[in-house]
Amino acid sequence: MQQRVVAAVERWLTRDNIGAYPVFVAHADVVKLLVAHYAGLNPAQAGVLSIDNASVSLVEIAHDAQQESHRHVVAIGWSPQPGWLKMPTPEKPAPTDSQEAGEQKM
Repeated sequence: MQQRVVAAVERWLTRDNIGAYPVFVAHADVVKLLVAHYAGLNPAQAGVLSIDNASVSLVEIAHDAQQESHRHVVAIGWSPQPGWLKMPTPEKPAPTDSQEAGEQKM
């Protein structure tokens, strides 16, 4: 299975219209096999990797002077802290002296 998954990703990476930062979405076991491959692990070791639901694993693709590409695993199973995507809460303006004294504005 690992060979099929890696072949599919590598095939996509050869496309001209893929863009600078391709994103691949897959189930955890598929992600584990990809990360294991690019980290140089044996496929049997992929099971020890922890990939949570909706987590992000990042493989950097770099090219050397001979245009040979090199893959480097940057992140495995990263998940943001709770609240990371919350909308900011607007701050209430500080009350003025007259508002603190209970005066009405006209």
